[in-house]
Amino acid sequence: MENIELKKTPYNQIHHDLGAKMAEFAGYDMPIQYTGLVEEHNNVRNNVGVFDVSHMGEFRAKGPMAKQFMQYCTVNDVAALSDGKVQYTCLPNGKGGIVDDMLVYRIADDHYFMVPNAANIDKDWAWMSQIADQERERRMGTIGRARPQRPESHAETHQGQCG
Repeated sequence: MENIELKKTPYNQIHHDLGAKMAEFAGYDMPIQYTGLVEEHNNVRNNVGVFDVSHMGEFRAKGPMAKQFMQYCTVNDVAALSDGKVQYTCLPNGKGGIVDDMLVYRIADDHYFMVPNAANIDKDWAWMSQIADQERERRMGTIGRARPQRPESHAETHQGQCG
């Protein structure tokens, strides 16, 4: 069996230092559990949890047709977004099914930032590339991100550049 080197997020050593049970996900060495499912679930429900999202994809649509491109590619109304707001949405496949779900942030009326699932980055990019000749940008693993989870998670998101 071939030994494939897994990609690591900027928080990888912290996960190991905290004793996380690690596993491969979308080519990354990712934490799947720390102290146990019930204890972690209760902590997130009653306090706050943090999720390392550094492995997620990063797409951008820019230019005068960006809004129309996003309206066509996703099921939700991106016109309802104001600058800095986000929608949870999905990419329809044109046959009554779904290609994938993702987050869409409106940076400006002509600039949208998308966060596709790590395991589907290539599939999502290929599908969106078939839709229109829109100015797009694709990046992966350039920024380390840890997102708080739970209503009490008003603390700022931690970000840092990947090395």
